[in-house]
Amino acid sequence: MWGLFKARKITSHCRTWSQYCCDFKWSVYSFGSNSSGQLGHGTTEEESRPRQIRFLQGIRIIQAAAGAGRTMLISDAGRFYAFGKDSFGEAEYGAQGSKLVTTPQLVESLKEIFVVQAAIGNFFTAVLSREGRVYTFSWGNESKLGHQTEQMMWSPILCWEYWRTYL
Repeated sequence: MWGLFKARKITSHCRTWSQYCCDFKWSVYSFGSNSSGQLGHGTTEEESRPRQIRFLQGIRIIQAAAGAGRTMLISDAGRFYAFGKDSFGEAEYGAQGSKLVTTPQLVESLKEIFVVQAAIGNFFTAVLSREGRVYTFSWGNESKLGHQTEQMMWSPILCWEYWRTYL
């Protein structure tokens, strides 16, 4: 039997029926729907109980964002990990030709950016750097990315700088 354990929730996404939480030793657990590998366990099997994402051992995750069959995680070192449906561009994961990524992968194009917050929308992604810069990428239709274009962007593009606009 699973039993209770002390944990802090890092995200819950009702639309995709996936849950993510961390215990106080920084281990990340996920459970729920997993049709695209968005739970990060290396499979596409649903999980009815919290299961540790073993691929993240030793990495302190501070935030998770989930949406439309994909997940993003941010570490305390500002690293950005993604898995699930390939909506970041196949080259982003370093796994050319793969449509589903079932384990957390470092997003290469964000390696030089210290990410502090992230959000997933309906096929768009936005990240905030510690310097206050907002980067967007993924599907650009209906100008979702804020670049005044409908072009798809597979690498993060600077959208605007929060600190210059509002501070």
